[in-house]
Amino acid sequence: MTAAALRVDTAEEERLSAVMAYVAGAQAEPRRHVTYVGEDVTTLAEEFSEAQAWADRLLVALIGDQLAGVLLADIDTGMRRVWWIGPWADTEVVAIALLSHARERFGGLFDEEELAPDSRNEMLRSAALRLGFAEGTASSVLSKMDLTTDGTSSTEQLAETRADHVAELHDSLFPGTHTTGAKLVNLEGTRIRTAQLNGVTAGYVAYEIQADGTGYINYVGVSPVARRRGLGRALIADVCRELAADGAGAVHLTVRADAPGAVDLYRSLGFNQERIIVPYRRGFILG
Repeated sequence: MTAAALRVDTAEEERLSAVMAYVAGAQAEPRRHVTYVGEDVTTLAEEFSEAQAWADRLLVALIGDQLAGVLLADIDTGMRRVWWIGPWADTEVVAIALLSHARERFGGLFDEEELAPDSRNEMLRSAALRLGFAEGTASSVLSKMDLTTDGTSSTEQLAETRADHVAELHDSLFPGTHTTGAKLVNLEGTRIRTAQLNGVTAGYVAYEIQADGTGYINYVGVSPVARRRGLGRALIADVCRELAADGAGAVHLTVRADAPGAVDLYRSLGFNQERIIVPYRRGFILG
């Protein structure tokens, strides 16, 4: 392949079905898998259709008329951060071309970058390091297929009067993370349950139902002074109970691989590891 034979451009609408098929095929391979999106064509099509505002941010790499790579730029202009969803590519050369083109095309909209491939995706790891990304702490992707739990709920859905408390707790526990507390408590599609201790909001869990009908737990937080009281366990159990009632067949989450206590908690609740994801960041770090 010569450099002249490769071109990068936005995806034309008539090419979208081919893009979905290409991405689904790549997602099925650990050596090409990335996080943030699903794995089957139906789920991907729904997720991408929800991103109509990103229509000019879906890029494809072509060699002649042959699709050789795909990259989606999820840009938060308020945070000035971009999450590179992908790239899925035939070769490292194509992956670097997609990222380099996207950086030039959208560079004025962000100062911080992140991408997150499966730990077995050596091609994307190499491309990221060559482009100046720093490797971050890995996370385990966990899933639970049997959502039935015993007992009754001991936590409650977020009350409007406690939204500020949850936002403050979130920002104190996850400073600089992808979603601020103020944004989290108002995020469309996100549900929040809270745990109270002596009348004070001491813990919360934020979760959603994804396009494929499964649940996803985005954040679980418990105040340091309220830990080791079973609040995290109660929050997760109640989310599983609620998702089961809504017909969800499974729930997924990610947890830092260097947090063995959290991993052990989820395993004790019936979660199993699917894969390990490694983030690569440029312009910022997360503790």
